[in-house]
Amino acid sequence: MSHRIWVGGLGSWTRASELEKEFDRFGKITKLDYSEGDYHAYVMFESLDAASSALSGMKGYPLGGPDHRITVDFADPGSPDHSNSRRKYDSEGMRSDTECSEDGGKRKSSISKSSPKKRSASKSKTQKVESLLELCNRYPIAWKGSIVLKTNAFSVKLFLVGGDPAVAEKLLVNSSIGSIIRVTQRLKLEKQKLDQLNQKLASAGVSGHCILVAMTSSQTSELPDDIQHRPLKHLLQYFVQKQAAGISTLEANDLQGVLHTFPPCEFSQSKLLKAAPSLNSEPSKEDYLVMILVKE
Repeated sequence: MSHRIWVGGLGSWTRASELEKEFDRFGKITKLDYSEGDYHAYVMFESLDAASSALSGMKGYPLGGPDHRITVDFADPGSPDHSNSRRKYDSEGMRSDTECSEDGGKRKSSISKSSPKKRSASKSKTQKVESLLELCNRYPIAWKGSIVLKTNAFSVKLFLVGGDPAVAEKLLVNSSIGSIIRVTQRLKLEKQKLDQLNQKLASAGVSGHCILVAMTSSQTSELPDDIQHRPLKHLLQYFVQKQAAGISTLEANDLQGVLHTFPPCEFSQSKLLKAAPSLNSEPSKEDYLVMILVKE
């Protein structure tokens, strides 16, 4: 089992120093991977006992206030570090603040006290992307949990690949859904329905929607006894068989949005190609979903 903890539910209000302070209570930290403004972080502990204690003690912890409860889980084996900024600790547990440059070198870095600038999905990250896995590896995990359809749950991690990160932050990270997204309706993959969705996207504009890719996660959420975990490919097969996308309604305070969950198809592939024009025009053979979140 990993000594590394994945921490979700973070955002523009989170400071690296605050993460360090809260998790350091459970044991010696050997590495903290977090770039301020990201939606998640990784905390590496020296011992498994410390990591397990942090997992138990920090579930649902209000880091940043009662409206900002975090999600914690053991990190997926081999999960990439998406942060360029890393807070590292030497063998004696003393922190050294460094920032890794693009060529792998290091330079001194300081953690800013001011709020980070608003970020959007960068086109430079997608200019030479050819595969879906490569695309996802260039972006951070925006949310991690289970998609629930009827009595079946599918563990996923969502990568934000296009649109406005603030939409995901407000309607996924800060909403009341916790670690479960429930599919409550279906949208037929018919031209009229898809044209209507395109009109909604045009009306919402870049700042009113975001594009996410859902990939299988090896970690599972805590679910009621009557719900069973299933492989993601079963959900893909269901949507393909029904020739439909899933619909979920998300709410956060006075904000509402609709999450559309598409199987690999011509429509969903066209949205990925807008985010990454060099992506292979044919849908990937990986098990994945394309999710479009639109503010209402």
